[in-house]
Amino acid sequence: APATGNLALGATRGFTVAVEDAQNNVVTTDSATTVTYARTAGPGNLSGLGDVTASSGTAAATLTASAAGQVTVEASATGLTSAAVTFTVDPAPVASIDSAPSNPSTSASATFDYSANDGAATFECSLDGAAYTTCSGTGNGSINFSGLASSSHTFDVRAVSSSATGPSAHAAWVVDTTTPTVALTLPADGSYVTTATDPLAAPAADTGTGVGAVDFEY
Repeated sequence: APATGNLALGATRGFTVAVEDAQNNVVTTDSATTVTYARTAGPGNLSGLGDVTASSGTAAATLTASAAGQVTVEASATGLTSAAVTFTVDPAPVASIDSAPSNPSTSASATFDYSANDGAATFECSLDGAAYTTCSGTGNGSINFSGLASSSHTFDVRAVSSSATGPSAHAAWVVDTTTPTVALTLPADGSYVTTATDPLAAPAADTGTGVGAVDFEY
């Protein structure tokens, strides 16, 4: 007899029925009865349905949830009373990241807002590939990180229902709190320019995301 709780989309569940006599005893000598597993009601569906031959009085099948919604599965055999069970195939909730820090960011803090397409879903979060832990919110939420090192970072969030965990929503960004340095080396400080043109040189360095450009003003 299977559980009747929700089954996540794509998950499997084992079903077992027994061939019994009039006194409700399992006919353990029966290894010939054909039991048919079939969906008889509901928009939900399962794969693996069909005929199973009893073995020592029982017929087992492993079915996979293939379509969301309530579904009724019935096991029947010629000349025997059928057995049925109803449950719901629950699609996994899907999380989305609604706001994230700019990339690159000059802040050592980062705030992410997220939501799910299931208003009852809760959330699990991961920073930089760490193990997922519960984070705030039901249906939607927000999380803040501080003290981030100047480096590349990742954030993942997934939504969780009573029976299924959804795919991760992913964000990546770079924290760069290092101020670039620059020095004007040509022309030399205090020198005289005696030509109409003269080369300018200003080496710059940045240990964060690198130097994008050097601007000259006069």
